Amino acid sequence: MPVSNLRIRTLALLALVVPLGFGLSHYDGPGAWAVNNWGASLAYELFFVCLVFLILPRPGRIGLIAVSVCAATCLLEFLQLWQVPWLEALRATYLGRSLLGHEFSWLDLPAYPAGCLLGWALLRRTARTEGRRPRL
Repeated sequence: MPVSNLRIRTLALLALVVPLGFGLSHYDGPGAWAVNNWGASLAYELFFVCLVFLILPRPGRIGLIAVSVCAATCLLEFLQLWQVPWLEALRATYLGRSLLGHEFSWLDLPAYPAGCLLGWALLRRTARTEGRRPRL
């Protein structure tokens, strides 16, 4: 199948992940802390893995995409320890807070590789459905 079909399927995944992620980050029922932090972090990672794959739809590079996204988002988590005025101004906005985070937490870090692993698995399945056998 053409790459455009992979992009359409990836867009469909993104269309599901974005509202899911915002919903999880705003959940206020039982276990809200865990859902807000871990559930939203999983969706955050899944979003970025799918976004990079949408831009660079190379089924043979799904593993590399997932590892790269995990490394970049872990770096962003540690960047939250850096309290410079221009970053604080970005974090003061809703979009900045959603993309960059606002508070460092060691507990967020396990969700990042888990979300990337989930993204890797979903994209591998999507590429396989398209008749391709992706490498790791």
